[in-house]
Amino acid sequence: RCVEFEVVWGLSVGGADWGMTQDVNGLDLFAVWPHRRFAEACRHLHWSHRHPTLLRLDDFLDMVIPKLIADVVGVAVFPLPNLHCTAVDARQLQGALEMELMRAL
Repeated sequence: RCVEFEVVWGLSVGGADWGMTQDVNGLDLFAVWPHRRFAEACRHLHWSHRHPTLLRLDDFLDMVIPKLIADVVGVAVFPLPNLHCTAVDARQLQGALEMELMRAL
C-alpha cells in the first residue's frame, strides 16, 4: 500500500517527536502505517498527543530510514492499538520498499 500511494503515515507532534515503541528486546521502533485511518486508530491509547502525519515515501526512504539505520532504530510496521506490530530492520524495509518501487515502474 505504501508503494501504491507513495506515502507512509506516522504519528508526530508538529512533524517532530514521532511515535515510537519497542520490540521484545528493547530495540526502539519508529511506528508507521500505510494509511491515515490506521494511524488515527492507534493514537488514542498510547500516542494521544500526537497526530497522523504524512511522510512522502521518497522522503521516508531518503531521509528517515538512513537516520533510523544510523541510530540503530527499527521500524514498527502497522502497530495495532495494543502495540502489537511487525518489527522490521530499517535496512531490510528500505530494500523491500525500493524493490517494490522498481516493480511498480
